[in-house]
Amino acid sequence: MTFLVSRLDVKTKEMTWGANYTYVDYQNPPGQIDLNYSNVPEHKGYSISNRRYYSSRATREITTRPYINWYDNPDNLFAMVKPTNEEPIYLWLEELSSGGRITLDFSYAKKLKVKKVTIPENTTNYYVTIDGYLEKGVYNNGRYRLGTYNNIDTTNSVINLHYSDSTFSGFRVSASFKEPNDPFYTYWYHSSYGEIPASFKKMNADFEFVSTTFDNFSISTQGALDGVASTWAVGDFQWSVLGPANKLSYKLPQLSPLLKDKFAEINRDCVLKFV
Repeated sequence: MTFLVSRLDVKTKEMTWGANYTYVDYQNPPGQIDLNYSNVPEHKGYSISNRRYYSSRATREITTRPYINWYDNPDNLFAMVKPTNEEPIYLWLEELSSGGRITLDFSYAKKLKVKKVTIPENTTNYYVTIDGYLEKGVYNNGRYRLGTYNNIDTTNSVINLHYSDSTFSGFRVSASFKEPNDPFYTYWYHSSYGEIPASFKKMNADFEFVSTTFDNFSISTQGALDGVASTWAVGDFQWSVLGPANKLSYKLPQLSPLLKDKFAEINRDCVLKFV
């Protein structure tokens, strides 16, 4: 699959995550670290992560992970478990390199801090993740998965998110919520960078399809929209277009010669007929 992203009238500094992001071949990890565990409390839910790779589950046990893939030498390791009826605890190991075996001894673990985040009333199904960044304001140099939260049957109006502000200088929180009483499983999403938000609020906006023909695709929007994103797919090729809501029409830009040389299979005319 080949992916392109075009940002129309969006300043680079406003799209900090993803800019100059290091390519990682997740199908062929260059190394791994084997894991032993010691003094692990009874728990339900874990997260183990370096800045390029993570395994995070809301309900499983960390001891099901015999190793972790490793991409950067050196890198750090974050390991968290959620003890039964207690706040999550974590280990932070620095300057590790691939190869060999280490023991994660949770007798040295520290407690994570907790922040209560409100969610809309009548929310019955959600999925939330929180990631940590080492450098303040830098979101394109890898991230550590701190935790995963989900619930398919809840009446709570608050989610407790856990973090360490002594280890991490910024956070990404991503959430998806199922619309209540919707038989078509419609979801809305929230994502933020920097500080952990105090609440998840649904945007007061929506759109409808006006025309979906190949040569005349259009939508109508209403509400307070900050931007519009669309993705055009042809076979194994996808082109995503991001732009401000006040742009009434888009035309995909010309492909650079370097891109054409690297991906000779791209047929720009075939893509443009969708716009």
